Amino acid sequence: MKKYTDLEDRYEMYQGGFIWDYIDQSLMKKDVYGKEHMTYGGDFGDRPTDYSFCGNGIAYADRTISPKAQEVKYLYQDIRLIPDSKGVSIENRRLFTDTSDLEFVYSVLKDGEPVYQKSFDALVKPLDTRYEAVPVPEFTEPGEYVCQVSAILKNDTLWADSGFETAFGEAVSVIEGKKEKCCGLPLKVIHGDVNIGVTGDSFRILFSKQEGGIVSLVYDGKEWVGRPMMPVYWRATTDNDKGNKFSVASSVWYGAGRFPYYENCAVEEKEGSIKVTYTYALSTVPKASTEVTYEVDGSGAIHVRAVFRGQKGLPELPAFGMRLITPDAAKKFTWYGRGPEENYCDRNEGARLGIYEDTPDNNLSRYLVPQECGNRTGVRWLKVSDMEGHSIGFCAAGQAFDASVLPYTAEELESATHREELPAPRYTVVNILGAMRGVGGDDSWGAPVHPEYCISGKEELVTEFIIERRS
Repeated sequence: MKKYTDLEDRYEMYQGGFIWDYIDQSLMKKDVYGKEHMTYGGDFGDRPTDYSFCGNGIAYADRTISPKAQEVKYLYQDIRLIPDSKGVSIENRRLFTDTSDLEFVYSVLKDGEPVYQKSFDALVKPLDTRYEAVPVPEFTEPGEYVCQVSAILKNDTLWADSGFETAFGEAVSVIEGKKEKCCGLPLKVIHGDVNIGVTGDSFRILFSKQEGGIVSLVYDGKEWVGRPMMPVYWRATTDNDKGNKFSVASSVWYGAGRFPYYENCAVEEKEGSIKVTYTYALSTVPKASTEVTYEVDGSGAIHVRAVFRGQKGLPELPAFGMRLITPDAAKKFTWYGRGPEENYCDRNEGARLGIYEDTPDNNLSRYLVPQECGNRTGVRWLKVSDMEGHSIGFCAAGQAFDASVLPYTAEELESATHREELPAPRYTVVNILGAMRGVGGDDSWGAPVHPEYCISGKEELVTEFIIERRS
């Protein structure tokens, strides 16, 4: 959508970026068990039908807001805010009214935590721009600093109450510091016929030579692996994917992740660490491979590096990364990255950096047809917690990653045509992704995802992160 609204700055008489459907078009209907649920074309015996074709609003059929509204609100905002470390440039894009109805709030986050805030007034005339200096302290401690500025309504209006945020802007800077040295704690390696065991202070890990991955990961007595951790190449098909036939052209990636072929396991021991590398041959034509390396230190932290070796002639990928399925359902997850709502590489302008919390169940967006959802971009770290308060962490190793925490696998979402068809949640699916295809949306009947948001099948892809215990 940003490609449409960007044209406002290039053409004075431009109009565009209009939304086809504001609200999902759905009817409530009782099923054979007497339970009401959302329905769409075909659920009433109507033939021919367009099925869920009009289920693409920025509000759900029950008039609650969908995650897509986050992007629309930002791109439609009539005040443009460009902060820096000394203040903010305020561009009033209104045609007739000044900014006297607004209060501005300047905030600074250090590694996601608030460390400074200042409120102020600024009178900017219509179609004018003004720089407002703010007495911001000089921060010198190493860390990532995010300067955020919000425009807040001072008084109630017909369309929103006082305190409602109408616009925001942010800028990110980093002060580099010395990296912490490795802990140097001892670990023990046990070589078995089928498994390689690694134990240390309150942790134990099993690398399977038979299954081709981690089959057990225990931190402080809590098991976190329900199924072997494996590379993932597929995301559940979106309505837009179906419309532009992407899922047909790239269906080979469904099988590549669903039926992995493990080829080789290599082990390298060093003082204070062990490195286990798995190689997988993919069921693609032409053939391709993925190599996943796990390096464990004495603290129990696992440095994961997954590398997809692309081949010329392979179709574009939906996604690439690693998937962990927990033995039972998690209670919540917390992350430092873009949020609060789901966002994707071509739909994250309205998402802002911060520390957020959600549940796997709530992260399943209520689209009429279950599909890819719940992704977050720019994730620096992610923490998943169980019902008893145990937690596991995933930390970026350099570049931030995409992540989602859901109660279902992509395959389960793929096979359901209504939410009611999904089973009761029994586990939690954690996806850590180095690449996630954009979701598109120029239209839903053929427009492709723009090239810069696609994932080439012929190039090398890397997903890298650290698994660690979290308090």
